[in-house]
Amino acid sequence: MTNPAVNGPALVDARWLGIGGPGRVAEHLLQGLHEIDPPGSWVVWGPEAVDAHLWSNATRVPNRHHPKALYSQREFPGPRSLHPRVAYFTHHLRPAWRLAPVEVTTVHDTIPFATRRLPRSRP
Repeated sequence: MTNPAVNGPALVDARWLGIGGPGRVAEHLLQGLHEIDPPGSWVVWGPEAVDAHLWSNATRVPNRHHPKALYSQREFPGPRSLHPRVAYFTHHLRPAWRLAPVEVTTVHDTIPFATRRLPRSRP
């Protein structure tokens, strides 16, 4: 029996490809991975535009909805059945359910997390 935590593919969430800063991060990451052609099994979750960036041992899993749909929760269960060993998300709007034992998320703007709403001052 194989252990998916060790033998599963690495997952890259590229659903943001072509959309703002997270899309640029996804694009540059995919370009770099394509250039170095890393070993192991890879799955890239995203639109058809991902196909141009795939390398020899990477496959695309199509997304069905815009990544902002229902705050990125509309894709349930997503590529969970592939049992990835690690998942990388290019935006904090990502699935709320676990896809891999190890998950990494890039947060591009911490202002919503770092500031408290201040009470309105009266004139």
